[in-house]
Amino acid sequence: MSSLDTGSQGLRIATINLLNFIEPPLACYESDNIYSHAQWQAKCAWLACYIKRLKPDVIAFQEVFSPSALTLLLEPLGFKWVKVVEEPGLLQDYIYNRPVNAIASRFPVIDCAPVVASGDVSRALGIDAGFQFSRSPVWCRIDMPLMGPCDFYCVHLKSKRPSLDTDLLESELDDATLHTLSRQLGRASSALMRGAEAAVLMHEIVARRSRDGFPVALLGDFNDLLSAAVLDVLHVDDDIDAWLTQAADRRDPGLDRFGLRDSFNLHRLHAGEIERTPTHYWGGRGSVLDYILLSSEFDPRSASSTMDVTEFRVCDRHMFGPESVMEKESSDHAPVQVTLIPRD
Repeated sequence: MSSLDTGSQGLRIATINLLNFIEPPLACYESDNIYSHAQWQAKCAWLACYIKRLKPDVIAFQEVFSPSALTLLLEPLGFKWVKVVEEPGLLQDYIYNRPVNAIASRFPVIDCAPVVASGDVSRALGIDAGFQFSRSPVWCRIDMPLMGPCDFYCVHLKSKRPSLDTDLLESELDDATLHTLSRQLGRASSALMRGAEAAVLMHEIVARRSRDGFPVALLGDFNDLLSAAVLDVLHVDDDIDAWLTQAADRRDPGLDRFGLRDSFNLHRLHAGEIERTPTHYWGGRGSVLDYILLSSEFDPRSASSTMDVTEFRVCDRHMFGPESVMEKESSDHAPVQVTLIPRD
């Protein structure tokens, strides 16, 4: 895509949970969880079709077990830069149990690193000084047309799946009761981990923005509703509305500068009241787990605004009655994509 094309069409950024992107004969989690050749080709074809059809410029990927295969798929589609910051976790032999995040860009990546927490930050937050993310977030600084350097973060926060070492529980309860209790405690443990990840991530985002001052885009699978208490630290949508009603001399400029906004809400400022589409379904119920959060440069209410969110898309066609093998082997998440154009 040329710079001229980008200027006329805007910039498109997206987040996609790829659901176990692992090239056969490798397996994920269990020894028999291996794609056939046809299934793997269908999965890759679905991703290539999405990219050709909707033409994103920057994509944040989650659940990548085969980064090299992803790079080979993306290169002929115009993505010269594909970045990961850690190796997928190997359980044994050919079985992998921990995927990684990745950021792909059509435009030059100036710098890239994992997001990590210092011991001092962890202790200040009341968590273990040796805290580590369940999956390391990726930070990339990308030289974007129309806006210059922008800091992109790709994250896949801890899932709601119960996570607890029951051997550490000292209890005289019977096995059935202990099983139920361990599931409840496990879900609570996962929520605590998700909240800790969100807090550490936001600290690092604010620290880097304070030093360098570049716009921020946080993309990924948050594994929870943005309204959940454990994710409050990541966004300021409600606070911004309250902030705007205050007299100018009483407003906290830090809230505007460092607070991230939900891109769906930024799009609603132009589109009006629109219904939000789920990005994931479980047991027949839909929920929004995949988000793109943006800094004040993308908020028309901010004095620092330079870009507008003119389109917000949830690409969920593959999730309803898939008509082809290609769509059946796609993902259980819907890609989320926004279009950004310079303000007049």
